[in-house]
Amino acid sequence: MADRGGRSPSMQVNQAADELAKFLRSRGQDVSIQRIVVLTHDRSEVGSLRNLTVFVTNSTDVVLGLVRDSAVAFKTARAAEIERLIEQDHHFHENRRRPRRQPSKYGS
Repeated sequence: MADRGGRSPSMQVNQAADELAKFLRSRGQDVSIQRIVVLTHDRSEVGSLRNLTVFVTNSTDVVLGLVRDSAVAFKTARAAEIERLIEQDHHFHENRRRPRRQPSKYGS
């Protein structure tokens, strides 16, 4: 299983998590990013795994348990600031992808 560039799900997650951590660190939020791959197909199974760089599961309950049992807890204000930074970055990139409308030569 790989994307069009030949990256495995764990490579995709790790690259995105590394970029997110770098982005947040550059804005004063030095956080650790937990890397998780959730297999959601009804018949998906987690087989034998070696040299893992991400946590792999087919259970959303396991993911929710990881979040609930995490030793890291952010104060509400810090969590809100991290959320604001991520949303701001998403909007920035979304606006960059939109084609700019050229003014009509007829004035409308």
